[in-house]
Amino acid sequence: MNTPGPWERVDCTRRDDTRIRAQFLHHGRAALWVEHDNTPEGYANEALAQAAPVMLFQLQVILARLDREPTDAIFPCSAMREDIRDVIAAATA
Repeated sequence: MNTPGPWERVDCTRRDDTRIRAQFLHHGRAALWVEHDNTPEGYANEALAQAAPVMLFQLQVILARLDREPTDAIFPCSAMREDIRDVIAAATA
């Protein structure tokens, strides 16, 4: 089980000139430490990690809505059910 979001970024320290360490909290408890390169890609990865619990929750909401539709419905979104299930399974494994 993952720590649900949203996560609040509360601490950012430089380990040296090239490494950043950021802490994220959920209701005052540590949820995640991320250490990354001091580059745009490193900060983008940090933002993705912070967004992960909210994205997982939204996928679960979308899948629940799709599951209320008939399985043989011809909506483009219906075809995404298994892809969404796979993403949720990978994120919660």
